Amino acid sequence: MPIEDWKSTSYDAIVIGSGPGGATVAAELSRQGMKSLILEMGSEAPIRGTIKQSVGMALIPGRGLYFTPELLALVRYICLGGSSVGAYATAFEPNYEMFEKHGIDLKPGVELAQQELPMAPLADKLIGPAAQRVMLSARDLGYPWEKLPKMVHQDKCRLSCDKCTMGCP
Repeated sequence: MPIEDWKSTSYDAIVIGSGPGGATVAAELSRQGMKSLILEMGSEAPIRGTIKQSVGMALIPGRGLYFTPELLALVRYICLGGSSVGAYATAFEPNYEMFEKHGIDLKPGVELAQQELPMAPLADKLIGPAAQRVMLSARDLGYPWEKLPKMVHQDKCRLSCDKCTMGCP
């Protein structure tokens, strides 16, 4: 939508970020009949999954790359879909107990998201060569390497993952 259009429209809420958190909030507001605007600073460029694109989305000084006083790097992906793209669409459940201590019950929201999003461990045929090497090395060392749940339409994934760093489009 052109900037002139959204600037002249009123909204009940403005949601910052188009990742899983922002998208979930906007969807819930919509279900409640509220009009929301999602603001995203990432571009609309399609995710190609190349190393070059991955580096370009993450290593933007002052936006995507930060250093702590201890010189630890913190990386945030600046793209449509948020940092979940950089986390390869990994879908960890939240720490329910931590939120329950503050009177917040996230379970209904998580259950709804799980109904709407395709969440499952990545199919073996989609595990790329680098992840396969990590898996084999970890298992050789006796570590319990397990596939993580992903928010991915696996049936739409490319099968040639040799150059893909971020999973499926």
